[in-house]
Amino acid sequence: MEALHDFLNQILIKHEYVSSAVTLEAKLKEDLGLDSLAILTIADEIEEEFDISLEAEDLSEVPKTVSDLLNLIQKRKG
Repeated sequence: MEALHDFLNQILIKHEYVSSAVTLEAKLKEDLGLDSLAILTIADEIEEEFDISLEAEDLSEVPKTVSDLLNLIQKRKG
């Protein structure tokens, strides 16, 4: 899961959503200020990198924190 966390941090920094690595407890909307467009942008990169599909419902309801998002990705990866 650490490699996945590192990958997510790289995406966040690349798109300038954050300036440094984030913790697993960081809340996507409240702490990081990510809006729905930012989350979809991140999801697109994750889908491409891991050849998985993240549903819009999953992204709007499930991931509240970085850890939640990583768990969702792990679940989709099987």
